[in-house]
Amino acid sequence: ILLLSSYLCAEYYVAEKMHGYYDRISEYPRQMIQAVEQIISGQNGEGSPLEKLQNLMAVNFLDDSGKLTNQAPVQTGTVALEMDTDKKPEEAVYIKNYIGTVYNTKDEQWESVSDRRMEDIYGTWQSSSQWSYDEAKQILAKQLYRCLDLLSETPECVYEITDKTFYQKCTWVPYGVDTDGLMPDGDRIFKPSAQFHFDGYQMSDSRELMENFESGMVDPEAEQLIDDYTAYVYDTCLDVPEGMNALAKRYRQLYDIYGDMDDSQWLTVIQEDLAQNCKYEKYDLEEVSSESNLIDDFYGRQKKGYCIHFASAGVMLLRMAGIPARYVTGYVAWPEDFSYDNEKNQYHADITGYRGHAWIEVYDADSGVWLPVDMTPAGGARNQMEDHQERTKDTVMDTEETDTEPDSRDQTDEMQETSGDDGGETVSDAKTQSHGSITNNDSPDGAYENGNHQDNRENAGEVVSDSDNHLPVMIAAAIALLFLMVICYVHHRWNRDKKQRFSRINRNKALLSMEWHLAEVMEKAGWKPEKSCSDWEYAAWVQEKVDTLEEGEYLYFMEKLHQAAYSEELLTEEEYEKCCTIYKKILNQIRERKSGHSGHIHSD
Repeated sequence: ILLLSSYLCAEYYVAEKMHGYYDRISEYPRQMIQAVEQIISGQNGEGSPLEKLQNLMAVNFLDDSGKLTNQAPVQTGTVALEMDTDKKPEEAVYIKNYIGTVYNTKDEQWESVSDRRMEDIYGTWQSSSQWSYDEAKQILAKQLYRCLDLLSETPECVYEITDKTFYQKCTWVPYGVDTDGLMPDGDRIFKPSAQFHFDGYQMSDSRELMENFESGMVDPEAEQLIDDYTAYVYDTCLDVPEGMNALAKRYRQLYDIYGDMDDSQWLTVIQEDLAQNCKYEKYDLEEVSSESNLIDDFYGRQKKGYCIHFASAGVMLLRMAGIPARYVTGYVAWPEDFSYDNEKNQYHADITGYRGHAWIEVYDADSGVWLPVDMTPAGGARNQMEDHQERTKDTVMDTEETDTEPDSRDQTDEMQETSGDDGGETVSDAKTQSHGSITNNDSPDGAYENGNHQDNRENAGEVVSDSDNHLPVMIAAAIALLFLMVICYVHHRWNRDKKQRFSRINRNKALLSMEWHLAEVMEKAGWKPEKSCSDWEYAAWVQEKVDTLEEGEYLYFMEKLHQAAYSEELLTEEEYEKCCTIYKKILNQIRERKSGHSGHIHSD
């Protein structure tokens, strides 16, 4: 019963818990570990290792920096925002966090216009004598809601947004809502506030809105302000830095093909061109040479990237066509993210880090508003937000369907018959019996040794004469053996009829369960850092604690853990065995410490 319970616990609870842990691990650690190894070895290469680490730490495109990179995005399954609405959205709901206006090719970064800089610019406008700076910001921010209200093609809706992050960067506001009571941060986002309830309209396709918006939607009293702001937009949001040669060449080709077009037509052409000529890809992007920049290299050479690349290239092409555009990051919620909440009588969506996205805003000069436009191909945009657990599960299913080698199946049975000290899967080879606490007391010989039948090597007559004395022991052994046979039969049937989660058919899954068991054993032994730390700080901490580990061994172990959690490529047998060796070294150290022989472990 205990064995069966332990198995079921590992099969369900442990597996889900492991996925929960690894949801929070980013994709970039493989690059980070290389930089760490360079620091340890003293190799500098091209650019200092410290600079490489700093660049890797800036990968997250929701970090308020506008930094572009060819590293995979940092996204987690942690809920960042909770959104409730009285009407289920029919279109994607975009919520911005950062706006980049000027692109710095030297730092590969979209730079925003600060509130102080915007106030200085406003002081030069003719409308500054009519409105205070704060009043002007609020009028401009509300103009989109005013236009939608006058258009009245869509019914009003209500949004309630709860910020679940530990620190509030801004007030999260969807496009098209009434922004009364909110204070814009320059020409960007809204400053943090306690407001979470918003009335407004759900946005339809931006190209259709551009065709319907007109100058008559501008309040006559604010006409001068809109004119001043439009002049500022055309002065700053048509800038294309040097080095965009491939994009400039493509724009000339498109112009030769299509000639003069209105803004909506250019949007359609550029979106289709990006989708046809560039592939959506988050992983294994190549470095950019010093002679080029990331945006032009994406379109001209690599022709692959993800949302930040598509958005940036889209901005440049639109600016070349004379259409003001700027770069935006934030969250996007798809209609299928919303489910009906009977208690609240509303539609609810949990918006996680997987919904982090980059898009652009295009300026409509007639109405004086910025409209969101997604330049990432439709399939790629959805893929950008895929929950990594689902991607991992699909990979496991594909791997198990194709890997049918007989010896791998044998190894699977061996591994699943080995349980850890705490009832979880240890996923180490059952043949080695290297875990000191695991004995073979389940065998018939072990059962006899645990009884008093030590003279069974005597002559048969003596054994027969003593049989009555040992009858209870023999019956107990037979019952135990029968019980184990039943457990093994149930175990075999169970595994035959369902997908395996911990096995060498998928060594990635096996390694993840190994790490979970190791973490449990270490925690129960009281072996843990004094403060919370990142995976790589933890790896360095373990490396320092265990003398028997060779230099860089646990860093290698951690690198393979991340590969197992995020890569679609299966670990090789050699890589897996090396991780098993590292795992056993640490377990042996923990057991020595438990038994009082802690000479190989540094004290805290």
